Amino acid sequence: MFSIFRFFSKALPDLRAFSLERYNFDFSFDTLTAGVDNVSYDVLLSPQARKAAGHVAYRLITEHSGTDETLGVSHTKGNKDRETFEVVCRDILLDGITKAKAARDVQIDLLAQVAMAKMLVSEIQVQYELLIKRFKSNLWQNETSKGQHHSSTIAFKEKLSEIQQNRTSIFRSVGADLFQFFTGIQRGDLQPMREANFGAEPLLPTDIFANPMIHVEDTTDTLFMIEQ
Repeated sequence: MFSIFRFFSKALPDLRAFSLERYNFDFSFDTLTAGVDNVSYDVLLSPQARKAAGHVAYRLITEHSGTDETLGVSHTKGNKDRETFEVVCRDILLDGITKAKAARDVQIDLLAQVAMAKMLVSEIQVQYELLIKRFKSNLWQNETSKGQHHSSTIAFKEKLSEIQQNRTSIFRSVGADLFQFFTGIQRGDLQPMREANFGAEPLLPTDIFANPMIHVEDTTDTLFMIEQ
């Protein structure tokens, strides 16, 4: 056993072979007033923003779960939904910059970004549950329809079980895509605008929201931590 362990351990790369970098940045809301619970900060996002994010998240979930054709999700409409999401998202972030500039407080801009990120993570969960609900509804209709074959019902059940078993991987894939869109919006004209108004030092790194630890459900997942 010891010789086998030594054999495999020799194949492991030295940590110095990895290009590891770190960065530090200030992230505080100490100049802002806490919400009604005196702990968190209250942010009101428009229903249009949640709706737009929900449409994009749902399309991505059906795509990564392989149920888009089964549920009749239109890819053409998906492209339009993404365009709408990007416009709405940019408007909200721009509003955060404008309010931060007027108040001369960059933390308002930071709060707007965090609020958007939190909403996106929440919407992935909401839309996944909606997918499960719709799939179960279709399964029930399939089971109660006299014209449907038994094999079709079995296929529906197997697919539903697969979706539920792959919940974690679906969340990670959808989160990666959704936050790639979000990061792309951030790297557009918004970042130069922030630098012009607040300077580069107090700004968040443009890739911070691409960090998979932000959109994973369980950061104590050992396999996830090893991979990332």
